[in-house]
Amino acid sequence: MVRVLYLFLLLVVLSPINAFADYQRDTFDIQRSLNEHIHSQLKVPAEVLRTKNDKDYSFTLMIRTDSQGRITSVELDSNENISNDEIYSKLVQSAKDTVWNIGYIDVKEDLVIYVPFHFIISSKDDVN
Repeated sequence: MVRVLYLFLLLVVLSPINAFADYQRDTFDIQRSLNEHIHSQLKVPAEVLRTKNDKDYSFTLMIRTDSQGRITSVELDSNENISNDEIYSKLVQSAKDTVWNIGYIDVKEDLVIYVPFHFIISSKDDVN
């Protein structure tokens, strides 16, 4: 009888962990899929490439969806340091425009997804 009670308690305690792990895996898959979709469509503005400076730019966008999967908000992550650098601003705007153009994610719940971006601008790039 005691063994049955312990087994029941063990099942009750472990079941939310499995549900949470499935949710995390689903969210990770959605984020990875969205990230790949964004990066396949992302265009770096030619004027950024023409600057010929050697610099790395990194930022994270926070993307919100509604319960039908429509993208409702695209913003810089609140932890980002906003830069007055014109190139940084153009890269952020290009990334935001790309996300807005996607417009829909195949989800059926409100989500907040963080997508990191990293650009390496090199003076060695040949831009026509």
